[in-house]
Amino acid sequence: MKRNSTPLSWAAVLCLSLVPWFLPAHHSVTAFYDRNEILEVEGIVVSAFWKNPHVGVVLLVENADGEQEEWQLEGGALNTLTRQGFRPDSVQVGDRVRSAGNPSRSNRRAMFVTNFLLANGEEIIFTDVNVPLRWTDPSQTSSAIATVTGNETPVTGIFRVWSYGG
Repeated sequence: MKRNSTPLSWAAVLCLSLVPWFLPAHHSVTAFYDRNEILEVEGIVVSAFWKNPHVGVVLLVENADGEQEEWQLEGGALNTLTRQGFRPDSVQVGDRVRSAGNPSRSNRRAMFVTNFLLANGEEIIFTDVNVPLRWTDPSQTSSAIATVTGNETPVTGIFRVWSYGG
């Protein structure tokens, strides 16, 4: 008895034809941002988003003509920035902050942030790429990575990679 494999073949073709639609789901930073150029912006925090796949901040920046522009700042993954010491309460709407990073290739007012200077003067490396501190003397800091003290509850559970435990 011959088995009909046509439905199985069509299912395989359908699955393979959908693959190109899913490939851009996780993008390369280099595809969207110019990794050969570093740009600095300083402005007032309008909003911040704290979710995977990337943490982001929106700044209101005054340009050379004195006009206000909104800049979209994208950083590393949530778990990376948590390890670097960046927490949801690290930046507040209305804070004046400074940022350095790779500008958008599409000429938008956007950047992938490498260094982020908080309102309190603390500098955070905003990516998992090894970059030097830009505004802070490295001899004056103990580490760019936050350490857990006895007062903090360690993050546990299956979702600890995506959760904030502080």
